[in-house]
Amino acid sequence: MELLDWILGSQNNSAHLSSITLQPAPSPQMPFKHAASSSEASQNPLYKQLVRALYEIITFGSLQESSDCNKVASLCQGSDSKQKGEWFVLVHKEGSELAEILKNINFELHVQEPFFTQLKDGIKAVEGRCAVGDYNRITTGALILFNKCLVLEVQDVHYYASFFEMLEAESLAKVLPGVKTIDEGVQVYRKFYTEEKEKTNGVAAICVAKMAAQPYLSLARILSEIIQRQKESGLLVMLQHRAWMSQHSKQNTQGAVCHQCRDTDQRMSRHIFKDMPK
Repeated sequence: MELLDWILGSQNNSAHLSSITLQPAPSPQMPFKHAASSSEASQNPLYKQLVRALYEIITFGSLQESSDCNKVASLCQGSDSKQKGEWFVLVHKEGSELAEILKNINFELHVQEPFFTQLKDGIKAVEGRCAVGDYNRITTGALILFNKCLVLEVQDVHYYASFFEMLEAESLAKVLPGVKTIDEGVQVYRKFYTEEKEKTNGVAAICVAKMAAQPYLSLARILSEIIQRQKESGLLVMLQHRAWMSQHSKQNTQGAVCHQCRDTDQRMSRHIFKDMPK
């Protein structure tokens, strides 16, 4: 569900999902396994059914007999048996690719913005961390899942005595793009690591590169097909809800949904159709 949320809330995925008017696994094997989310919009019953339906089709190749996802499935797959078969094949194919990607993940990391977007865009090529715990186990060729949705392959790992030394050797532009001086860069890391911890453990510079196969691309292709099949369905309206809510929450300084949108679905709908481009 976190992966689905990220796709719906990301402006950079608009090429795949332009019909939603878009402006990071809970389980390493399957990103859809958990149907709960703290997001108010994710509590939409249809949204939960979509997550569950995708999980069942990817895992079992079809909906289970006891499934409660028939409503969302009927919206997605179309009316005749041919469309239904095509829908299952598509979801199972893309979902299997997605599951295969996640199955091979070696480590998971979380990176704050703007550095996550810089990693995704290939601008940031080195992730610096204190050399403690699992960071010492990361080696060349390892796959790292960033923010539950972006897979990067480790090209090399270099070790340094300090963040200053790392930034000087690796190039500030590759480690912290946009930061103007090495001293400012050290202060970025100081928010996460004390000077004592840095001196005691040293620093790891994890050099990474983006993989061609990405979990968000597989899921985006599934959603794009849903949109093409059901441009006027309640499911599309629900996805528009979710995409708009995600963008709206990012625009608020506290990252929270405003009370006008949180109170009722009716108010959320009013916001959506008022603010969407015509």
